[in-house]
Amino acid sequence: MRAHVNSKWFIFRKRVDNLLHFLMPKTIIPLYTMVTFTRTRYHVAVERWHWQDTVINRGLLLGAVGAVFGGSYLLIKNPPNINKLVVPAEKIWNKLAALITR
Repeated sequence: MRAHVNSKWFIFRKRVDNLLHFLMPKTIIPLYTMVTFTRTRYHVAVERWHWQDTVINRGLLLGAVGAVFGGSYLLIKNPPNINKLVVPAEKIWNKLAALITR
């Protein structure tokens, strides 16, 4: 447990759990809060936490898939102009030379 506390995923999920608990306090309750601050039995708290974990993971997956499809749709409908993205090497060299001579 101690090794997972510093992982980015754990910190992200903790923030998501706390945000959802703030928005829906009767529906989503973090496991630590259920075990420490309620009289809920431990096995009931773990069962409820597994249900919440499944729902939140599916919601995050659905959001990520939606973001990928939405971004892909926008890139297909509005492709970037490649000529504006490519900067000639001579222009970069001139800017670098101007910085060095200052």
